[in-house]
Amino acid sequence: MIGELPEYGITHRPRRLRTTAALRQVVSETSLEARHLAMPFFVVPGRGEEQAVTSLPGVSRYSVDLLLPQLERALRAGVRTAVLFGVIDAGGKDAQASRAGDAEGPVAQALRAARAAFGNDIVLISDVCLCAYTDHGHCGLLHEGPHGVRVDNDRSLERLAQMALVHAEAGVDLVSPSDMMDGRVGYIRRALDRAGHSEVGVLSYAVKYSSAFYGPFREAAGSAPQGSAGAPSDRRSYQMDPGNAREALREAALDEAEGADMLMVKPGLPYLDILARLRPATALPLAAYQVSGEYAMLKAAAAAGAIDEAQAVHESLLSLRRAGADLILSYYALDAAEKGWLQPLPQAETHLVVGRARVDLRTWTVELENGRREQLSDRELGILRLLARRANEVVSRDDILDEVWGDDPFPSSRTIDEHVVRLRRLFEPDPNRPAYIHTAPGVGYRFTPAGEEDK
Repeated sequence: MIGELPEYGITHRPRRLRTTAALRQVVSETSLEARHLAMPFFVVPGRGEEQAVTSLPGVSRYSVDLLLPQLERALRAGVRTAVLFGVIDAGGKDAQASRAGDAEGPVAQALRAARAAFGNDIVLISDVCLCAYTDHGHCGLLHEGPHGVRVDNDRSLERLAQMALVHAEAGVDLVSPSDMMDGRVGYIRRALDRAGHSEVGVLSYAVKYSSAFYGPFREAAGSAPQGSAGAPSDRRSYQMDPGNAREALREAALDEAEGADMLMVKPGLPYLDILARLRPATALPLAAYQVSGEYAMLKAAAAAGAIDEAQAVHESLLSLRRAGADLILSYYALDAAEKGWLQPLPQAETHLVVGRARVDLRTWTVELENGRREQLSDRELGILRLLARRANEVVSRDDILDEVWGDDPFPSSRTIDEHVVRLRRLFEPDPNRPAYIHTAPGVGYRFTPAGEEDK
C-alpha cells in the first residue's frame, strides 16, 4: 500500500552522515585552508605603479613599493605563498630575452624587498620563463632551420638558468620554470647547485597544456606569441596537447628524475583527471594553477548573477584539493581567505540584516536603505559577525582581538573603537532611531538585532 514502509530494511543510509553541518565536517575528506593557497602577482618597474588588468577584475600589476602592502595583506589573511611574474615595457624586450636575467629587474627587486620586509614568514616563488622578455613572445629563443623558425630548446636552457640564478641571489625560495623546454629542470638544478644555491627549490610546471584559458594572463604579462618573422603563432610545439594524459605522467616523471622538488598541473579545473592520475604516481607535493581564464569565467558568471561567487569559488578550489593538489595558485587566493570563502557560509548565513541595512557576508558590502552601497574592511566584517553571533551579549575587546585579529603579526593601525564608530555610522545614521551596536564603557560592545535606545 502507498505510504507503508517496505518489509525490508534499508541497511545503508549514507545520508545519516550528512544530517548536520557539524557531522558533515566531522566526516569531511578534504580540507581547504589559507595555507593551501598561493597568490600570483605581476610586478612592473618604477614606483607608485598600480595598473589594473582589464580582463582580470580585481587584479593589478604593482611596482615593488606597492607590492609590499599586498604581500602584507596576504600574510594577514594567512596566505603565505606569493608567486611573482615580471612585466617589462615592450621597448626592453628583444629576441634574446636579454633582460630576463637582469639583477635589477622587477622580480629580483621584489624578491629582495619582500625578503627584507617579511624575512622567512613568507614563501617566495618566481616564474622562470622567457616569454615576458622576448619581443616574439615565445618561452624560448628562436632559430631558423630547414623546417622554418622554431623554438631552440637547448640554446634556451642557459638563459633560463641565468634567470633562475638571479632570483636565487635575490632570496627566492622556489624557482618555477614554466617554459616547457625539455631538460630545463636538470639544467637549472645543476646551475643552482654549482653556484652554491642548493637550498633553493624547483617547482616545475611539469604538466602544462597548450590551453585556451591563458588569455587574460597574456594580457597582464604582455607575453602573447606575436607570430612575427615567421615564428610560430602559438606554443603547441612545446606545451602539451590537451588530449594527452599518459604524456602528463611521463613529463612529471622526467622532471622528478631531474631534481624537481614540486610538480605543477596547469590549467587546473579542466585537468582534474590529470591531477588525480598524477597524485598516486609521485610522492612529491603537487601544485595546481587555477589560471586566469578560469578566474575570469567565474567573475563573469558572478557579475551576471548566474552563480553565487563565494560558493562557486569554494567548490572550485575544493575540487582541486580533492583531486590531489597540495598548493593552489589562484587569483582568488586573497578574496577567498579574507572573505571566509574557504569555509562557505550556509545559505541562511550569507546575509545579515541590521535595521534597514543588509550586509552581504560574502562580498563585504552593505546595502543601505537609500540604495547606496558601502564596502566593509576585513576587520569591520569580523567585528560585526562576532557581535551578531553573540547577539545581546557584551563582547569584550579581548574577545574581539582574539577572534578578529588572532595571531596577526601585522595588526591594523586602526583601533577597535574606530572600526565600531564606522559601523555605527553606517547602521545608525539617524540618532532618533534605535541603536544596534552599544558600547559598554571599559568592557566591550553589545549587538541588539531588534535595536533599542542607546543608554
